[in-house]
Amino acid sequence: MSGTEAALPDGQAKAESALMDAFLRYRGAGLRMPAVPRELADRLQELADWQYGSEPVDVTDRAGFLAAAASPTVPASVAFGHVGHGVASWFLCYRLIRGPLAVFVRQRFGSPYDDAETSRIVVNSTMVTLEVLVVAAERARATGRLGAGQRLAVLVDEVGGSGWELLGGEGGWQASDSPIAGAMDFLAMKTDAQ
Repeated sequence: MSGTEAALPDGQAKAESALMDAFLRYRGAGLRMPAVPRELADRLQELADWQYGSEPVDVTDRAGFLAAAASPTVPASVAFGHVGHGVASWFLCYRLIRGPLAVFVRQRFGSPYDDAETSRIVVNSTMVTLEVLVVAAERARATGRLGAGQRLAVLVDEVGGSGWELLGGEGGWQASDSPIAGAMDFLAMKTDAQ
């Protein structure tokens, strides 16, 4: 045990260990690790092999994610991992609910039937653009473009369909092959309208 670990409270040391383990697993697979907001990093734990989260949650549960995202009082949470079964049904999943943004990602990765390099590029591109979306949504909340109680839900889901919706607002579900771009365009339109 290093001197740094000895000086940390047990929960924080476990969270740092989980964060490092996740980082090394993703890096070892040539993947960008999903964003873990600073205020959730201290709660991060390894939930199962290749699965991490600030609380136990099924990262493939789209309906549960949408129900939680629709509640303005649900606490912030993050979860992500490599999940699946059999030979062909493997996905990298990410779930974030935090302030003005809720994100659900389920993209194919790890099946011997998929092109590994193409899957890696797609997943890494998603993680990079989500980092930009997180900042844009926070800025929209800070400037009042997204009101209190409103949350932008963005779903990149290769199983259940992708799209976005302003929860607590008008417009309803917007099905999209590029939901992150659609959400960014929406945030830009809200800027132009003010």
